[in-house]
Amino acid sequence: MGRVVVYRHGTLELPVDIELTCEDGTRQRQHWDGHGFTHNVDYAGPSPIVTVSVDPEQRILLDDDLSNNWLSTKTVRAPRDFERGLYLAQLLLGAVGP
Repeated sequence: MGRVVVYRHGTLELPVDIELTCEDGTRQRQHWDGHGFTHNVDYAGPSPIVTVSVDPEQRILLDDDLSNNWLSTKTVRAPRDFERGLYLAQLLLGAVGP
């Protein structure tokens, strides 16, 4: 049992899906019409929520910051570190390449 509060940044109101992922792997989706600055997603299930994702299929192409579209209760450092490592490698290759 729980509640997730989703905030909309900016003034553009677009419909979006919100996906809750539980500890046991089950997923629940809810549709938000985008009206208002907040939306409450109530959850009642046997397993606690571990991840919330707004626009999980990334259908909204106008979003300039995808990093704020999800939140997890578990620490997820490896993908972020890997992303930064790839970026650094691209910079280095760009500096020494043609």
